[in-house]
Amino acid sequence: MNEDQILMTLTHMQTFVVAMAFVIFYQVVRKDKYFKKWLPVFVFLFIGGIVSSLKDFIIEANLIANLINAITVVFLFAVTYREYNSTFKAGKDRSINLKVAAVPFTAIAFDPIIFGLEIFIISLCFYSGYMLIKIYKKYRRPTHLFFCFAIVIAAFSVIVSIFTDFGYLPKVFGPGVTFVFYTVLVNSGVVAYIEIRIEAQKSELRSMTLSMKEVLDAGSHASINTANMAAELASSANEVNAANVEISSITEELTGNASIQLEELTMIDEKANELNQLYSDVLISAESIRGIMDIINHISGQTNLLALNASIEAGRAGEQGRGFAVVANEVRKLAEESKKSVIGTENKVSDILMKIKKSVNIQVTIGADIRHSVVAIEEISDLMKNINYSSQQQTTAMGEITETATKLTELAENLKNSLSKTTIISEEVDEINEEEDNENIKRKLERTVKKEAVKKAKARKNAWKEAKLKVKKAKALKNAKKEAELKAIRDKENLERKEVELKIKKAKAEENAKLKVEQKAKKEQERLIKKEAELKAKKENEVLATKEAELKAIRDKENLARKEEELKVKKVKAAENAIKEAELKAIRDKEKLVRKEAELKVKKAKAAENAKLKVEQKAKKEQERLIKKEAELKAKKENEVLAKKEAELKAKKLKAVENAKLKSEEKVKRKKEGL
Repeated sequence: MNEDQILMTLTHMQTFVVAMAFVIFYQVVRKDKYFKKWLPVFVFLFIGGIVSSLKDFIIEANLIANLINAITVVFLFAVTYREYNSTFKAGKDRSINLKVAAVPFTAIAFDPIIFGLEIFIISLCFYSGYMLIKIYKKYRRPTHLFFCFAIVIAAFSVIVSIFTDFGYLPKVFGPGVTFVFYTVLVNSGVVAYIEIRIEAQKSELRSMTLSMKEVLDAGSHASINTANMAAELASSANEVNAANVEISSITEELTGNASIQLEELTMIDEKANELNQLYSDVLISAESIRGIMDIINHISGQTNLLALNASIEAGRAGEQGRGFAVVANEVRKLAEESKKSVIGTENKVSDILMKIKKSVNIQVTIGADIRHSVVAIEEISDLMKNINYSSQQQTTAMGEITETATKLTELAENLKNSLSKTTIISEEVDEINEEEDNENIKRKLERTVKKEAVKKAKARKNAWKEAKLKVKKAKALKNAKKEAELKAIRDKENLERKEVELKIKKAKAEENAKLKVEQKAKKEQERLIKKEAELKAKKENEVLATKEAELKAIRDKENLARKEEELKVKKVKAAENAIKEAELKAIRDKEKLVRKEAELKVKKAKAAENAKLKVEQKAKKEQERLIKKEAELKAKKENEVLAKKEAELKAKKLKAVENAKLKSEEKVKRKKEGL
């Protein structure tokens, strides 16, 4: 593959990756309007990438692309500087998802204006990177780190373009570095999208924790009321032993408290149902998060494949491609780190879901305890109504009242233990969200607590008023009860027998009903646990199957890519060997032609020399003929002159032969240089 073909493939891949980054960032802007002001940077970046890819069709494409990139960098520096001032100088403590886009640069012919633009861009990139590092140290967002690395790659691409302009590096380095930059930019967009989704999930978790806290507050108030009610029952039992007159007022107070308690317990059941609904919503959102995690894992696998291709291309480039191979390895490491972070977030989400599930199970047990407490309260009300028939019946029923009071205390303790467990789980959920601002949550909780306190205070005032009225009525009924007591003593024995039998029957029936209810509840819980275990097993098997299939597909793709690359390398080597052999054959043929031409020239020179010799011989014969005619003295002189001329002619012939040889050698050298 030629260098021009490699450059064309890199430019096409560059435009594709720029388009993908633009689409991802557009989705991020749709989710969060804060990133809207960074959209023009990506627009200019996309235009610059398209213009740089059309350099074969537009004459001034490189100059236009550099001007667009300079405008983009200036805009980028302005927005970054404004965010830096608002963060560190104005004192605003708010989360900044800074979207910085470094700029691609192409290798162009040396020009002082373009060289100055490149130096200006490098300085702005380094200063923007410094500000981003400061912001990252304060907020610790991974998006800032991704874009800081992108800015460093952009500055490195400009430096590479300068070295390629001066001829110290090949032209392949510039597009290669820009391609690596765009891959990092795509990863940064994906990370921003993940952050937005996590923020949405955090808001849902906040609402869920608020509802859990409301349920916990209601449950705690209910447990306190039950404990207070048990204490009041014990005190009422002592007062009944002292005076039978005050029992009627106490029973009325207990019935009123029982109605209030029933209302509060129904509220707790409703809030527990709301909590179950929120848990189902959280499960749906968790499934969507898992889908996003799968997409991110797929993108990381694609980046690994791209990094492998880039490292292979760098290996083909030889020693000059070592730096590009190092950059490809860094991109691969970043992809692996992003994959690890995604796995960590997935584990955290699963832990949160498990804890929420435990809290829901605890709420189910609380509901069962609440139902038992409702039954106990109803039993108390029935018993207190029976106490009103006669004072003797009240004295015999005090043992049952004390037993129910002990049951209430036990139920209150169970409620407190279950509520303590739920509070521990809610505290763990709050610890997960410690880094978030909880001021709004605290305000809402305070408002709800104040509202509930006001409602309870009003209810207590009404209860006290009703109790006072009941005391007055009880005093009025004292005389009537004294008369009724005499009649009750007469019928006491028969009533006691009948009541004992009825109580025994009721106690047995209630125990049987409780056992049946408990057995049904246990069966339902076991059935639900089995269903949940089966669903978990199915989901885990499906997840494992999908992961195994994805791993197999990735391995097959990697093996195919390796085989294709090996075949390409073999083809390239075979083509290079064929080209070298053809070049050697051409050189040999040219050398043969040069030799033949030199031999022909030598033959021509020899023929010319023979012709000259023939002419000289003819001249000599004519001279001899003339010499014979002249005198002997003149003949001697002419012979001397002829000898001199012959020497000069020989010298001229030797010079002519040497000149011919030199010309032939120069022609051979020129032909070799031309080849």
